[in-house]
Amino acid sequence: FGSNNRYLKYIDTNKTIKENLISMILKKDSLFINETENILKTELRTLQVYNMIFSVIANGAKTLSEISEQLGLPTSICNKYTTVLINLGMLTKIKPVYDNDTRKSEYEITNKLMDFYYYFVFGNMDEISIGKEERLFDEKIAPNMDKYLAKRFSLICHEYVIKQIMEEKNPMTIIENGKWWDKNAAIDVVVGDGVKAIFANCFWNDETIGTEELTQLEIASKNIDVTERKYYLFAKKTDCDYF
Repeated sequence: FGSNNRYLKYIDTNKTIKENLISMILKKDSLFINETENILKTELRTLQVYNMIFSVIANGAKTLSEISEQLGLPTSICNKYTTVLINLGMLTKIKPVYDNDTRKSEYEITNKLMDFYYYFVFGNMDEISIGKEERLFDEKIAPNMDKYLAKRFSLICHEYVIKQIMEEKNPMTIIENGKWWDKNAAIDVVVGDGVKAIFANCFWNDETIGTEELTQLEIASKNIDVTERKYYLFAKKTDCDYF
């Protein structure tokens, strides 16, 4: 649910993830089942294409060409729709830090509840409408939860790096803040001031993370022209002999 207190205040820490999700978004009478539709109806007239754009982005489409290909629409048409959503603050368009090539831009859904909705709920409304929310969670959500969290884990790691800077544990004036990628490599978190930078990669899987991943991060960071570098690896599972 991101850091939005409108949603967070309804989470009951005495309940399981399953119980919270059902009460908040997976039942036809749950608190936020209609939240996304209500937000869109407030700002937009025709929802069909916008729904599909959100759906393909939530499920992995990042670039305009990927969105266009998955929807079977010309990029010029998709660009018009995505521009509307960006102007409304519903989509965020990002580019690699330390890189001015706008052709590398990617899209993200700004509202994290909407992101969850289009990943898990939008395509399964039939099951929700007939009261099969528990089956939906057990058969479709729980088995894919780690895959979903892997895409969002870097956001939490990014917040941690910023928190370290704000607490002056890694003091710097932030000039560049985001992530970096090219055809050959990617860095999940990059925060820099033009002279020094912090680089981090984030792993939410059951593989053991160790020195190989650190070496890959170090090599990728050489694409960015700074003189001082600090590295973080965030992982669900690490090799404790090294970290």
